[in-house]
Amino acid sequence: MLTLKDDLRYGRWNSVELRPRSQVLPELGVSATYCLHTLDLSPSLEGAFGRFHHSCARRAIRRASREGLRYESGSSERLLAEFYGLLRLTRRRHGLPPQPLGWFRNLVSILAKA
Repeated sequence: MLTLKDDLRYGRWNSVELRPRSQVLPELGVSATYCLHTLDLSPSLEGAFGRFHHSCARRAIRRASREGLRYESGSSERLLAEFYGLLRLTRRRHGLPPQPLGWFRNLVSILAKA
């Protein structure tokens, strides 16, 4: 079985970006530093909202609430189709092709087992 290091060595990829939370992989080499942003979801909804920046995140959340934004979670084909439609619009706006729908179907099936 090939490793990431082999893929780099044999020219399959130019680079690999890994952002481990705790374990550093010095054998791959380090090219840059990064910041890992996390959000503690254990406090109440009001507690989490109170810690957001008032002129950025709070304003966006209030606007979404006023405009009737709704949240749905699940793994149905309908939700996947809605998500994929939004993804295609965004990728088109950025001048990028969308990932294949089959990739997301595979991801849904893997995450459903977890």
